[in-house]
Formats: sequence, C-alpha cells, structure tokens
Amino acid sequence: MLSNGPRAIFPFQDEIILEDERVLLRPLHEEDTQELYSYVLSEPELFTYALRPMGSRSDLEYYIEQALIQREQGLEYPFVVIDKESGLVAGTTRFYLINSTHLWLAIGYTWIGKRFQRTGLNRSMKELMLKFSFQQLGFHRVEFRVDSENTRSIKSLESIGARVEGELRDHMYRGDGSRRNTIILSLIQSDFGYTRK
Repeated sequence: MLSNGPRAIFPFQDEIILEDERVLLRPLHEEDTQELYSYVLSEPELFTYALRPMGSRSDLEYYIEQALIQREQGLEYPFVVIDKESGLVAGTTRFYLINSTHLWLAIGYTWIGKRFQRTGLNRSMKELMLKFSFQQLGFHRVEFRVDSENTRSIKSLESIGARVEGELRDHMYRGDGSRRNTIILSLIQSDFGYTRK
C-alpha cells in the first residue's frame, strides 16, 4: 500500500527556465538540433559513455525526438544548456525517473562541449537543478546514474556533495554495444543544506 504522504507535482507542461549569472537552462526544442549537431561533428568523444550511438545527424534527431516524447508523456524533462558568458548552446541535460509518489528523481543525460568543461558551468547547472528539485518542487532525493568508467563525472558529482551508494553490475548497453556497470550517487535534502517544512 502506498504512503498517504505528500506528493510532488512535476510541471511538465510549463516552460521551465532555470538560470543564474553563469548558465541558463531552458526547455529543449527540435529547433536546437543544428547547434547541438556541431558537437556531434566536432567532439565525438563527448558521447563515449552514451547509451545510444551519437555519430550522425539522424542519431541526434532521434535523441531529441525521444526526449521530447518523454516530456509529452510526463516521464522526463529535457533542457538545453546555454552558457551566459558567450550566449552559446553548451549542451543538454534533463530530469528523468521522476517519482512523484516517493519524492525522488534523477538528473542525467548531461553532456556539454569541451570549451565549457571545468569553467563552473556544470556546477552551476547542477546547483540550479538541485535547488529547483528540493526547494521548489519538494522532492527529497536526487539521484545520478553514471557509467563506472566515467571517473571524471563521478568526481564532479562528489565535489557537489553527492554520495556513491553502490554499483549496478553489467547494467546496461553502451552505444557501442558493450555492457557497462552503473554507479549510483545521490543527494538528499539535508545533504543540500535544505529541509522542507
């Protein structure tokens, strides 16, 4: 039997804008394909740990199409990431695995161009999404799922306070057909220095 506790309502129909002085997140749209495609062409290493192939325009179009369908179905909420210093599209990220009954969700499917890495953009982006999850929506837990070989992402998440909880062995296929282990990390409200009253 499910708890009669509070439920969080995720605003899938809203045009959610999250921003600070460093970064702006706005809903992903089909029109973003061209700018994002420049990374597929010039920085294929960004997709080393992708769950689907990302080597062509059609791969990217399918990726965006599926992300938008997931939003329409109330399952995921994808964003495009904009670097406010340059005004350029830097990449994408999203909320997914959204569980409004048990008040947890995941942040992932994140990739940003190399010129924006180690600039503070990723940290700002994650902090905006965490603040939105905990303070505005009232979720209690935010989870991250990372390829076990993606040590850079794991260290980056640990630097914002996420804790490694365990490893799912032989969990999923990568885009190249190999199998991966998945590291689970999380933050809860109290880790983030916030407790909803």
